[in-house]
Amino acid sequence: KFEINTKLALQNYLREATKQCSTIKTILYKDKSEKLMNFYVPSNLKFGEQIINCENIDNIKDIGLNLLVIGTGGLGKSMLMRYLFLKELESRDRIPVYIELRNFSSTNQSLLTHIHEKIEELGGKFEDKLFEHALNNGIFMFLFDGLDEIDFNRLPNFEQEFRKLCNKYSKNRFVVSTRNFQDFISWHEFKNIYIQPFELEQSVDLIKNLKYDQEIKKIFIDGLINGVYESHSS
Repeated sequence: KFEINTKLALQNYLREATKQCSTIKTILYKDKSEKLMNFYVPSNLKFGEQIINCENIDNIKDIGLNLLVIGTGGLGKSMLMRYLFLKELESRDRIPVYIELRNFSSTNQSLLTHIHEKIEELGGKFEDKLFEHALNNGIFMFLFDGLDEIDFNRLPNFEQEFRKLCNKYSKNRFVVSTRNFQDFISWHEFKNIYIQPFELEQSVDLIKNLKYDQEIKKIFIDGLINGVYESHSS
């Protein structure tokens, strides 16, 4: 009965959340949304000395349940988190839940209430008891995007709530994206993985995927191959 009720509660949510995460506006596609998977090329990640190809999401999940995805500005943390949402959905392992933390920063809600409300906003009709049951059974992969975008004054309270959430519902998977800052030293239960700059081949693949003038794309690709990439990456 639990599985049937959960499936019914999540059908609308998954449909609407997929729409939200699968389309995006960029500087190039500013007039209308474009499907992320039509052009996106995922960056490699680094865990210790190991380079991780995240086209297979199992490569990331094998590292651990709780992960911090760290990257400097411009490396595409939000796009990567949306990509991981779609890849987890494709894997049918857990129910992915994408949360933009900048929105949490502007509310006075508890973190758990905020998560529940965001699921319900997208059609996931969970009664409190069913939501609690789902959490206890570890059916979710939570993707929290933009830890560094939380208001500094709210950060200590968020960290306390977040760690309580992770400890209480430890069967679930928690992935957090952020820029690097000192407070991570205390997150011992999380493993840090670092977004890597594009390799030459990834840069070329991205340009090929873009809907743009073919001649201009060719000029860019030729420039990259003939040394522009090396001069900007060194």
